[in-house]
Amino acid sequence: PERPNIHLKEAVNARIEIDLRSGSAFTILQSMLLQKSFPDQFNNKIISYGPCQFPTLSFIVNRYLQNSNFINTNFWFLDLNFNINGNKLSALWNRKNIYDINIVKILFELSNNNKLEVYSVINKKSKRLRPLPLNTLDLQKNISKYFGLSSSDTMKIAEGLYNKGLISYPRTETQSFPQKFDFKEVINEISLNSEYSSYSKFLLENNINFSTRVGIKNDKSHPPIYPVKNFDGDRLSIEFKVYDLISRFFLASCSNDLIYEEKTIILKLASELFTISGQKIIENNFLSILMPFYNFKSKTIPDLLEGMIITDYLLEIKEGKTSPPKLLSESDLLTLMDKNGIGTDATMHDHIKTIQDRNYAINKNGTFKPTQLGIALIESYRTLDIPLIDPINRSQTEIDLQKISKGIEKKEVIIQKWINKIDQSFLQLNNDKEKFIKNFKEIFKKHYNLS
Repeated sequence: PERPNIHLKEAVNARIEIDLRSGSAFTILQSMLLQKSFPDQFNNKIISYGPCQFPTLSFIVNRYLQNSNFINTNFWFLDLNFNINGNKLSALWNRKNIYDINIVKILFELSNNNKLEVYSVINKKSKRLRPLPLNTLDLQKNISKYFGLSSSDTMKIAEGLYNKGLISYPRTETQSFPQKFDFKEVINEISLNSEYSSYSKFLLENNINFSTRVGIKNDKSHPPIYPVKNFDGDRLSIEFKVYDLISRFFLASCSNDLIYEEKTIILKLASELFTISGQKIIENNFLSILMPFYNFKSKTIPDLLEGMIITDYLLEIKEGKTSPPKLLSESDLLTLMDKNGIGTDATMHDHIKTIQDRNYAINKNGTFKPTQLGIALIESYRTLDIPLIDPINRSQTEIDLQKISKGIEKKEVIIQKWINKIDQSFLQLNNDKEKFIKNFKEIFKKHYNLS
């Protein structure tokens, strides 16, 4: 055992003080303002502010507004279909989409009825890397993606599996196993399960020295998530589904990379280029065990030779429309939070649950929408240009906290720096409270459809 790291302790204390001061101050002020101005809607209700809640909510609001305010734009492109030995194939135009139909018509006239030539054929061997060892964030994102569970529910189930001794500790940022980790012991244990027995046997017989990829994240506290004991319960239960994903990812991380051949054929029609590509798996490796949770589609295309002329083809002008950005899924939201340093692997799911409990956002059919209250709060703060709702602001806080944990900065210096920033924002909201209420009322009314 080593002596406790005083810098880590100081960083935690700094986070607690900064978050408590900002959270309590803004919760009290905005609650009083809204209760007084809108007694029918908010009488005696606490309208909470949180330094991670609001940046999380702002992601949802931003994407919702991008989606709802999006204006579709028409575009046109050349669509090439051709026939080779009875195989009907389609090639993509290298120019992609053009927003002026007259230009597309000119290019069509210049290209159509010319010789379609195989301009180049490129064959190369490629690989898909085996997955990194599973940490909390990746577990939450994958469970949300494949089973539609919230990150909060995922953690409840994972903690239940941990308490039963079936998996390792599920709250971890680490993406690499320690050097002396006994992979064979774990693989032997889960080989008792018929779901993994044949693949486990294959690994044990073909890999002498196990190793995994090493990710950049390491909390130096807990290893990645892995199965500890065989699950012999109900295989139709959601608990087994979570356990199954963890087990398959563990086995996949111990495996070799997927090897495939990629073929790219470029076709030339007058001056226009079109591309068709395909992939053929050479060695499945980790895909054999991770098939239910990994998207790799083989696509076989015929062997064509450079200089070959294709006579049976059809060139057409096609029209399309730009699409709005999709509303955020839970996996998308977790990715944005991670990228911007909002919360930790162990707390992100709490922040997502909190904004739903506070009625600031809802998750419907797997995607998030702000509520009338949620969008009015975020947009009212934004019109005053108060930075505390901005994810970048929280990200900068986390960077400063890291400086404390590494011994670069003193706790007192960082706390005072952020108390000054919070104080400025607090005074700004208090001084501009009439403008805040006016903006809130307008935005709240505008988005009645979200009530």
